[in-house]
Amino acid sequence: MGLSVCVLMAWIYIVTPSEKAARAKENKRVFDHIKENTKWNVNANMLYGYFFINEYEEPLRILGFLLRIGGHRFVDIWKDEETKKYWLHVEKVQVQNLDSISTKDVRFKKFGEIIFLSEYDGWDVGPDLTPTKAGK
Repeated sequence: MGLSVCVLMAWIYIVTPSEKAARAKENKRVFDHIKENTKWNVNANMLYGYFFINEYEEPLRILGFLLRIGGHRFVDIWKDEETKKYWLHVEKVQVQNLDSISTKDVRFKKFGEIIFLSEYDGWDVGPDLTPTKAGK
């Protein structure tokens, strides 16, 4: 079993240039849109939300637990009444750039696939509204 876990972890961790380039094209549009239409400093900490979909709720609970171990905050799981599928939302305050978010997209897609065929739907971003120590 140890070898299979190592192989799966390597498969998730290794991101080929073509995998990253495919995601970077779309992510560049998003970053360009943010830079052109907001005053957000995308080079600073931002609140990134990540979304996964599954036909069943339990795999998303497992996925959410594993992502919490990786430092993400669980936000919610809900059922879309139109599609009858469940959605997982996790978030993390972090600095991302085109390269890092594209790499994360590929890894999250692979990670979701091994957790009972969950689909990674993508990310959203907004300003980090976490109170600072100075503001308390």
